[in-house]
Amino acid sequence: MRGHRVASVAVALFFVASGPTAHGARCGAPGLPACPLQQWMRTSLAVGYAKRDYAALAEELAKLGELNPAPTDPTWTGWNRHAQAAAAAAKRKQDGQVVKACAACHVEYRRRYLEDFRNRPVP
Repeated sequence: MRGHRVASVAVALFFVASGPTAHGARCGAPGLPACPLQQWMRTSLAVGYAKRDYAALAEELAKLGELNPAPTDPTWTGWNRHAQAAAAAAKRKQDGQVVKACAACHVEYRRRYLEDFRNRPVP
């Protein structure tokens, strides 16, 4: 089971750390600092997950819902749904479901976020 967890973390970190870069990007590309949300995910979500601090992870995942860059846009409502699903899974200590919810959000929103909100500060 430990190998599954390590693989899950590796997959999650891949989604957080890699991906398309915009021409002229000031962050997130190799050799550049992490973008604001990317850095927040590394310090808040990835660390909590790696430490299996499920209470802290659930709290940070709940905060992630508040970081929705377009909360009034109906095409961004899934952001909150994914964050809530991940937070609920963290409360139940279900590693696989946390990773599944995070990966689903990345699939749905990552490219759009990078295109439109890459440099958006994290409050």
